[in-house]
Amino acid sequence: MSRFRSKPVLIEAVQLRWDTWNEVCELAATSLRGDGLKGLHSHEVAKEFPGAEISLPIIEGGIYAIIPTHEGPHLARQGDWIIRGTEGELYPCRDSVFQRKYEAVP
Repeated sequence: MSRFRSKPVLIEAVQLRWDTWNEVCELAATSLRGDGLKGLHSHEVAKEFPGAEISLPIIEGGIYAIIPTHEGPHLARQGDWIIRGTEGELYPCRDSVFQRKYEAVP
C-alpha cells in the first residue's frame, strides 16, 4: 500500500463572529457568483433549516450564515471559520477542526 501526505495549501479564512461579519462578506463577495451569503439570527435558523435545533446547538443571540457550497447550502454557526479554497469555493469549518488543521501564516 502506498502512503501519501497532503500538499501544503494556502487558504483565506475568517471566523464567523458579529465583529467580523464585514470581513466574512468581503471574503464571500470575491467567491460567490449568483448565490448570496445570507446571515441569520438564531430565531431564523429553524425556518431555514428545519430540525436544526435538534442537530445543532443554537446559540441564543448568535449569528449564523448560509454558505453556498458545491454540495449545496451549509449552515455555519457563530465561531465557525468560513474558508475560501484554492478554486474560489466557500465552505464552513468548525473551530476545533480548523485549529487542528491550519496555522496562521506570518
